[in-house]
Amino acid sequence: MLISLPPIDDLNDRQFMSELYERYRRIMYSKAIEHLADPQDADDLIQDCLENLIKNVSTLRSLDDCALISYIVTTVRNTAINLSKHFEVESRHTYLTDFEDEDPADSATLPEDILLSNEFSDAFAKVFDSLPEEDRLLLRGKYELDLDDAELADLLGCAPNSIRMKLTRARRRAVARLLEGDYFSEQT
Repeated sequence: MLISLPPIDDLNDRQFMSELYERYRRIMYSKAIEHLADPQDADDLIQDCLENLIKNVSTLRSLDDCALISYIVTTVRNTAINLSKHFEVESRHTYLTDFEDEDPADSATLPEDILLSNEFSDAFAKVFDSLPEEDRLLLRGKYELDLDDAELADLLGCAPNSIRMKLTRARRRAVARLLEGDYFSEQT
């Protein structure tokens, strides 16, 4: 278990947090493992907890041992619950990165590959105008203008961390329109 403290400007606070971690790391780890089965996730959780605890170092200094242990355990538990909810939400979604381990011979089945392949570009041009405006903005911004997630988020007025899912859905809708229409008959 390799945990590193984030940078702390105040040398006294850094020393306090180092001692706090050394003193309570076993409790933190055991509580993390109660909520997360994967030791790697538990390490990440403890790292997140330390970052959260550092923000409240003045409060931590004022607590007696019993209250301090309770505060730390509560922080670990709450952070674990939040992380578990995050994992649960992610497990309900399929991202293009979920397909990275697939056989490259099957890559034509990925929405992004279908949209970007030359043989489908003419058909996609016919479908493009029938897509919702947000999908057109996303796809044009990503593939024609080469905008990053932050720029796309700014363009759409949404959070940058929602762009990946929005792009995935836009690509899927575009591929579905391609596949449901008879856009390929003129090319063959």
